[in-house]
Amino acid sequence: MNESWLGLNGKTVIVTGGASGIGKAVAQEFLNVGCNVVVSDMAPEAPEVDTAAGRFHYVKTDVTSAKEVDAMAKEVVDTFGTVDVLVNNAGINIPRLLVDPKEPKG
Repeated sequence: MNESWLGLNGKTVIVTGGASGIGKAVAQEFLNVGCNVVVSDMAPEAPEVDTAAGRFHYVKTDVTSAKEVDAMAKEVVDTFGTVDVLVNNAGINIPRLLVDPKEPKG
């Protein structure tokens, strides 16, 4: 399917939390339409993605650190010249019960 009507070809996209799961899928779709995609994640290595249509760059970043975010943003601008789209996907999942049986209303 031709996605050129979106006007994203050549745009620079940052996807935080893009090394796995939903973030990785979002990053791949942006790559598929010809974007420059920067994945910013705490994973030790870059995810495997298909770069046939777009350009890819990985920056290991802890988004809870303003210093690391600033450094990542500078690296993106130094690499691609601009930032056009930001997908704030980073997050954590702490497995636990949604309701504590001892405190059902708490």
